[in-house]
Amino acid sequence: MNRDNKNVTFLPEDQPVPEVEVLQDMTVNLDWLAGVARTSYHGTEDCDCDEEKNDLFVKNLLKSKHLSIFEFADVTFRLNIPIYVARQLMRYRRGTYTELSRRRVQPKKYNYPSSVFERWHNECVDKYLRLLSQGYKKEEARAVLPVCDMTTIIVKYDLRELFHIFEERLTPYTQSDTRRVVQNMYDQLMERNPRLKRVYEEVKNELKETIDVYKKDNESLLSLLSDRDKTITRLMKEIAELKQTDIDNKIQELAESIVINDGEVE
Repeated sequence: MNRDNKNVTFLPEDQPVPEVEVLQDMTVNLDWLAGVARTSYHGTEDCDCDEEKNDLFVKNLLKSKHLSIFEFADVTFRLNIPIYVARQLMRYRRGTYTELSRRRVQPKKYNYPSSVFERWHNECVDKYLRLLSQGYKKEEARAVLPVCDMTTIIVKYDLRELFHIFEERLTPYTQSDTRRVVQNMYDQLMERNPRLKRVYEEVKNELKETIDVYKKDNESLLSLLSDRDKTITRLMKEIAELKQTDIDNKIQELAESIVINDGEVE
């Protein structure tokens, strides 16, 4: 977000979402994951074929944060995205990455008229081409390219890391281009795995309901504490006023006593 609380994006809203493709044609087998998890209980990874029972088991694992089981399933994506989005995703340590090389592949100009960065990006590409014409190598000329230049990466994440990415990047506080890419990753993964989607979203909704309850309780507690503080402040003020009144009365009595005594002396 910038200072005006607006998202500034390179990829315009009226263009297709950046290319996201699932390369690994896999289905997350919840029955098998449940069987792996049962090793902790039975010493074997026997698969129970009861889907409803397995879904509930996996759901409880996810709710209880027993996440190591989800490391046994992974997904590979091809992402055609801006470099600055790629750098945000490549910060996740549990991913495996390979990326297009600007030592070998020249950048292209883009026609995104609604993007505020289009002109600056294309000017940088012109400077890059000028350096090549002057004899500079690609790995030298690439130094003038901006991070809004497009790159292609192939990434592999296990489910545990994907859940972490979804939790962090599918929020209103995430840069909009990154959120759009991760949303597309989420949509493609869950479209292939409706059982996983149902389990994951049920846990997510239950967690939200729990947070809302805690938030409501916390607001009630804060309200009570605020009322208590106001009462204490009012009482302290009244006590101070009573003390001051008592002091004033004693001063008055002392003054009157001095006057009387002075009269007796005379």
